[in-house]
Amino acid sequence: MNTERSLWEMLINCLCGMKRKAHGAQEPRHIRKYVEVMSTAQHVGAVREPPLYAQTINQRFLCRLPAFCAVGALGIAVQLGALHFLIHCTRMHYLAATGIAVEAAVLHNFVWHKRWTWANRNITGLNETLKRLGLFHLTNGIVSIIGNILWMRFLVGTMGWNYLPANMTTIAAGFALNFLAGDMIVFRAKENKA
Repeated sequence: MNTERSLWEMLINCLCGMKRKAHGAQEPRHIRKYVEVMSTAQHVGAVREPPLYAQTINQRFLCRLPAFCAVGALGIAVQLGALHFLIHCTRMHYLAATGIAVEAAVLHNFVWHKRWTWANRNITGLNETLKRLGLFHLTNGIVSIIGNILWMRFLVGTMGWNYLPANMTTIAAGFALNFLAGDMIVFRAKENKA
C-alpha cells in the first residue's frame, strides 16, 4: 500500500511540476484537490486510482484518441466499401445505401471500441454488452445515421457532390461528438462503491 501510495504521490508531484512550468507557479485546482484527497486518504487507505476530476485531458482523452482514430479509420473503410457496393452493385438509392452503410460501420466500431479503445472499462456479460450497444446506437448511431443522411441529402442532392467525398465530409463532422459520447456515455467507467 505504501509503495502504491508513493507511486501516486510521485506521479502527482511530477504532474504538478510540469503544470507549474507550463502555467507559471500556480498549482492547478484539480491537482491540488487530488493531493488533498491523497493526504486525507492515507489514513483510510482507500484511494486506488485518481477520480475523474483529477484526471487531466491527456489522461482522459488523448490516451484513447489513437485507438479511437484507428477504429474510426477501419469503420470509414467499412462504411465507404458498403456504400460503394450498395450503390454500384445493387443500384440502391444513395440515401438508403448511406443508412445501411452507416449501420454496418456503427456495429463494426462498437465491437472494436469495446475490445480495444475502452477495453479497460470492464464491460462483461451479454446484458451489459447489449445495454452498451443500445447506448452506442442512441448516441453514436443516431448522430452518425441522421447526420450522414441529412448532410448527404444536402451535399449530393442539393450541391451535386459525388457521394464518396460527401460521405467523407459527413464522417469528419461527427468525429468529436462520437468520441465524447463514447467516452462519457457509452463506455463510461463504472463507479466503485467502496
